[in-house]
Amino acid sequence: MLKLLDLERTTVTIDAMGCQMEIAHQIVEQNGHYVLALKKNHATFHEEVTLFIDQAIEKGFTALSHDYHEQTENGHGRIETRRAWSTPEMAWFEDREQWPGLQCFAAVECERMVDDIMTTVRRFFTSSLDGRDG
Repeated sequence: MLKLLDLERTTVTIDAMGCQMEIAHQIVEQNGHYVLALKKNHATFHEEVTLFIDQAIEKGFTALSHDYHEQTENGHGRIETRRAWSTPEMAWFEDREQWPGLQCFAAVECERMVDDIMTTVRRFFTSSLDGRDG
């Protein structure tokens, strides 16, 4: 299906089912960018990125290049805070050459307070974008 689309200067976002090297290759080959959700269907990849980003967040990204954005909204009976981190730091990732155009890893955390119950979910992504704001 991607072959039918004009992907030049576009960003394709796909859930974990689409987090495949072949899909990344196709998008980059058509001059597009990708943001692919990373879940446990790529167990080792997910584990490595999760560990790296979780530790970086815990240590405040000390000595690591990164970008960060936070937004809080209050409405519909809930308070929701979203935090996003991205980093081009991936020299440690041994399989980086296998992922066409790979430039950064990212995490998005959603913290939601509803009826005095707090839930937090953190999701992880891989991308051909450089991870810088703007």
